[in-house]
Amino acid sequence: MITDKDPTYLLDQLRQAVLLIDSKGRLTYCNEAASLLWHRDASRLQGMEADLLFQHDSQIREKLKLVLEDEKEFQLSSYELQTPPLQDRTAEIVLIPLRRSGGPSDHALITLLESTRFTVSYTHLRAHETVLD
Repeated sequence: MITDKDPTYLLDQLRQAVLLIDSKGRLTYCNEAASLLWHRDASRLQGMEADLLFQHDSQIREKLKLVLEDEKEFQLSSYELQTPPLQDRTAEIVLIPLRRSGGPSDHALITLLESTRFTVSYTHLRAHETVLD
C-alpha cells in the first residue's frame, strides 16, 4: 500500500524538484527530481549551501533570504535559471517558509518545476515575479 511507504518515497515520485533549506542556508533534503536537475546524488547535494546551488541566480538567493528571515512567500514564473547545470532552463519556482507548530519558521521549502520549451523565442522571455501574501 502506498501509505505504508516512507513519505520521502512520495516526494521522489514528483516531477518537480523539492528542496528543503535550513535557517543557515544549507540544503537538508532534496528529492529525486532535484538530483536529476543538478546531476548529483541527493547525498552529495545535502549540506550544500543554497548560495552555491543558485550561485548565478541572485533573485532566487534574495527571495530565499526573505523567506527565511521574514517568512515571506514567493512565486517566480517562467524564471530563466543561470547557475550551471541549470542554465538556459526555464522553471516555475515557489519559495515558502516552513513553520513548526506554533513557532517561527526554521526552514524554507523550494519547489522547482522545469517549464523549458525548445523554441528559440521562448529562451528570451524574462521572469515574472509574484509575491504571495
